[in-house]
Amino acid sequence: MQVQSFIRAMRPARPRGEQLWIGLDGEGIGGVLSFEEEAGPSHIFVKLLGVSLRHRNNGGGVADEAIGLLVDEVTSRSIAAGVTSSIITGRVDRRNRASQALMRRNGFRHMANEEGYQVWQAVLDYPVDVFQEILPDFP
Repeated sequence: MQVQSFIRAMRPARPRGEQLWIGLDGEGIGGVLSFEEEAGPSHIFVKLLGVSLRHRNNGGGVADEAIGLLVDEVTSRSIAAGVTSSIITGRVDRRNRASQALMRRNGFRHMANEEGYQVWQAVLDYPVDVFQEILPDFP
């Protein structure tokens, strides 16, 4: 219910660095992902990931796709900025087994517990040779 309340309270003109992605399907909104850059592309905080009821209990496909798109976006931004490592952090309600499984499937690690939530992180490292190919002066 907290995710639904958060979505309902959202209004246009999000703070700088915060993005709201809306995934559409043939019936309307299939999923929503909100995240913000806490310190440029090297530190991303996932504020919410919500999936329509019609897509739940289907093996996590829509949520997995959203996480994959986020990782691709963070990777692109990081490489463009010359960042060699990024951290994506999110909080999951300690009772939400489906979201915990989603985090595990997508390479996130459970790092801490706080106020009824689990903190999950994924560290993305980009090989130096990637930078040397696109940025000839990169050390």
